[in-house]
Amino acid sequence: MSAELLVRFVDFLVARHAFVVDATLAGVLTGALCATVGAVLVVRGESLVGDAVAHATLPGVAAAFLLTGHKSLPVLWLGGLVSSALTMWALAAIRASGRVREDAAIALVTSVAFGVGVLLLSLVQSAPSGAQSGLNTFLFGSAAAVTRPQLLQLVAVGALALGVVGVGWRGITLVSFDDRFARTLGAPVGAFHAALLGATSLIVVASVQAVGVVLVAAMVVVPGTAARPWVSSVASMAALAALIGAAAGWVGAASSYVFDGLPTGPAMVLAAAFALAFSLTGASMRRRWVGR
Repeated sequence: MSAELLVRFVDFLVARHAFVVDATLAGVLTGALCATVGAVLVVRGESLVGDAVAHATLPGVAAAFLLTGHKSLPVLWLGGLVSSALTMWALAAIRASGRVREDAAIALVTSVAFGVGVLLLSLVQSAPSGAQSGLNTFLFGSAAAVTRPQLLQLVAVGALALGVVGVGWRGITLVSFDDRFARTLGAPVGAFHAALLGATSLIVVASVQAVGVVLVAAMVVVPGTAARPWVSSVASMAALAALIGAAAGWVGAASSYVFDGLPTGPAMVLAAAFALAFSLTGASMRRRWVGR
């Protein structure tokens, strides 16, 4: 590490600038929140659903700006939630038809939603005020652009989503392992499923500004996958995944500051991918050692 990079890293650790603190907290929070719900999705075998929700936010964000003409984060988030809900409804309808395989259905709604989002985003950029909208940051994320009020809104949305998951935790985990058995017990399987999807949508929509639509799905899936070989319960898996996601967020923010302009989202994903590689390698070595 050169002397200049070392000085910048020390400056990051000291965190004398408010925007550095806000960007770091945004990365840590988004990493932890995405990983928490992602751990449950990984257990359920629905990792691709997070990808669909992430890509479905873009058309809603762009449409909200076109309709209002203002870059108000709550309005943009509301637009993203509406488009995510419509996409999930379309996915459920395609699944119910029984004519399309589940993986093909998810790929279909993901690609169509993202295509509509890119089309609307091009309309935003061609509008008189579109060049200054800054909505292109939603594609790849920009934690440095997160302000203190937006950070507080992220905390509030994250607390609401985690509260929903926490209240229905026992039912969600039961349904995740065996939904048929849950139905025989009279559990409201549909309600628990909707609660998990709702919490996922809230967290994903709130995270796209920091991580980006394209990469937020990776932060939903990768930490949970990295945590799975080391734990024996969903609760411990979610906790470990949250730690991995938070660490990836910190590394992403640090890399963005030290290397001056390196995108935070890709750096977060690379850090999480490194943790996954380490986890898979370590788990494989542990199995060999135990086997011997």
